Amino acid sequence: MKNIQHTLERKPVLKRMMLLVGTLIVILLCTFALSTLATAKHTQAAQRGTQTTYESIRIAGGDSLWSIAQQYHGIEETADFVEELKVLNNLSSDRIQAGSYLLVPVTSVM
Repeated sequence: MKNIQHTLERKPVLKRMMLLVGTLIVILLCTFALSTLATAKHTQAAQRGTQTTYESIRIAGGDSLWSIAQQYHGIEETADFVEELKVLNNLSSDRIQAGSYLLVPVTSVM
Protein backbone atom coordinates (compact mmCIF):
# COMPACT_ATOMS: atom_id res chain seq x y z
CA MET A 1 0.00 0.00 0.00
CA LYS A 2 2.86 2.33 0.80
CA ASN A 3 4.44 1.81 -2.64
CA ILE A 4 1.17 2.66 -4.42
CA GLN A 5 0.76 5.84 -2.39
CA HIS A 6 4.38 6.83 -3.07
CA THR A 7 3.89 6.26 -6.82
CA LEU A 8 0.70 8.36 -6.85
CA GLU A 9 2.50 11.22 -5.12
CA ARG A 10 5.27 11.21 -7.77
CA LYS A 11 2.95 11.38 -10.81
CA PRO A 12 2.35 15.16 -10.72
CA VAL A 13 6.10 15.71 -10.47
CA LEU A 14 6.73 13.39 -13.41
CA LYS A 15 4.05 15.14 -15.47
CA ARG A 16 5.65 18.52 -14.77
CA MET A 17 9.08 17.19 -15.66
CA MET A 18 7.79 15.71 -18.93
CA LEU A 19 6.05 18.99 -19.78
CA LEU A 20 9.26 20.90 -19.10
CA VAL A 21 11.34 18.52 -21.21
CA GLY A 22 8.78 18.70 -24.03
CA THR A 23 8.77 22.50 -23.92
CA LEU A 24 12.56 22.63 -24.03
CA ILE A 25 12.61 20.28 -27.03
CA VAL A 26 10.10 22.48 -28.88
CA ILE A 27 12.17 25.60 -28.12
CA LEU A 28 15.35 23.91 -29.34
CA LEU A 29 13.66 22.74 -32.54
CA CYS A 30 12.28 26.23 -33.25
CA THR A 31 15.70 27.78 -32.63
CA PHE A 32 17.30 25.25 -34.96
CA ALA A 33 14.69 25.90 -37.65
CA LEU A 34 15.16 29.68 -37.47
CA SER A 35 18.92 29.30 -37.57
CA THR A 36 18.71 26.99 -40.58
CA LEU A 37 16.36 29.37 -42.38
CA ALA A 38 18.64 32.36 -41.80
CA THR A 39 21.72 30.42 -42.91
CA ALA A 40 19.99 29.17 -46.06
CA LYS A 41 18.79 32.68 -46.89
CA HIS A 42 22.29 34.11 -46.55
CA THR A 43 23.81 31.28 -48.59
CA GLN A 44 21.32 31.83 -51.40
CA ALA A 45 21.96 35.57 -51.31
CA ALA A 46 25.73 35.06 -51.50
CA GLN A 47 25.35 32.73 -54.47
CA ARG A 48 23.25 35.28 -56.36
CA GLY A 49 25.55 38.22 -55.53
CA THR A 50 22.97 39.78 -53.24
CA GLN A 51 22.95 40.89 -49.64
CA THR A 52 20.11 40.56 -47.16
CA THR A 53 19.62 43.12 -44.43
CA TYR A 54 16.75 43.38 -42.00
CA GLU A 55 14.50 46.39 -41.57
CA SER A 56 12.07 47.04 -38.75
CA ILE A 57 8.87 48.53 -40.08
CA ARG A 58 5.88 49.92 -38.21
CA ILE A 59 2.60 48.30 -39.20
CA ALA A 60 0.03 50.86 -40.37
CA GLY A 61 -3.74 50.50 -40.26
CA GLY A 62 -4.93 48.37 -43.17
CA ASP A 63 -1.58 46.60 -43.58
CA SER A 64 -1.54 42.82 -43.90
CA LEU A 65 1.29 40.34 -44.15
CA TRP A 66 0.34 39.90 -47.80
CA SER A 67 0.50 43.63 -48.61
CA ILE A 68 3.84 43.97 -46.81
CA ALA A 69 5.17 40.87 -48.59
CA GLN A 70 4.13 42.36 -51.94
CA GLN A 71 6.26 45.44 -51.16
CA TYR A 72 9.40 43.59 -50.02
CA HIS A 73 9.40 40.11 -51.64
CA GLY A 74 11.85 40.88 -54.45
CA ILE A 75 12.21 37.79 -56.68
CA GLU A 76 10.68 35.50 -54.07
CA GLU A 77 7.06 34.40 -54.40
CA THR A 78 4.72 36.53 -52.26
CA ALA A 79 3.23 33.49 -50.50
CA ASP A 80 6.71 32.19 -49.60
CA PHE A 81 7.71 35.62 -48.34
CA VAL A 82 4.59 35.74 -46.10
CA GLU A 83 5.67 32.44 -44.55
CA GLU A 84 9.21 33.78 -44.10
CA LEU A 85 7.82 36.87 -42.33
CA LYS A 86 5.79 34.64 -40.01
CA VAL A 87 8.83 32.54 -39.08
CA LEU A 88 11.15 35.52 -38.73
CA ASN A 89 8.70 37.37 -36.47
CA ASN A 90 7.50 34.27 -34.57
CA LEU A 91 3.90 34.72 -35.72
CA SER A 92 1.48 31.82 -35.42
CA SER A 93 -1.14 33.38 -37.72
CA ASP A 94 -1.43 35.93 -40.51
CA ARG A 95 -2.92 38.53 -38.17
CA ILE A 96 -0.85 41.63 -37.42
CA GLN A 97 -1.74 44.70 -35.41
CA ALA A 98 -1.37 48.34 -36.44
CA GLY A 99 1.28 50.11 -34.38
CA SER A 100 3.35 46.97 -33.90
CA TYR A 101 6.71 46.44 -35.55
CA LEU A 102 7.69 43.74 -38.00
CA LEU A 103 11.18 42.61 -38.96
CA VAL A 104 11.44 42.40 -42.75
CA PRO A 105 14.32 40.95 -44.81
CA VAL A 106 15.42 43.30 -47.58
CA THR A 107 17.55 41.80 -50.36
CA SER A 108 19.72 44.06 -52.50
CA VAL A 109 22.00 43.35 -55.44
CA MET A 110 25.70 43.93 -54.75
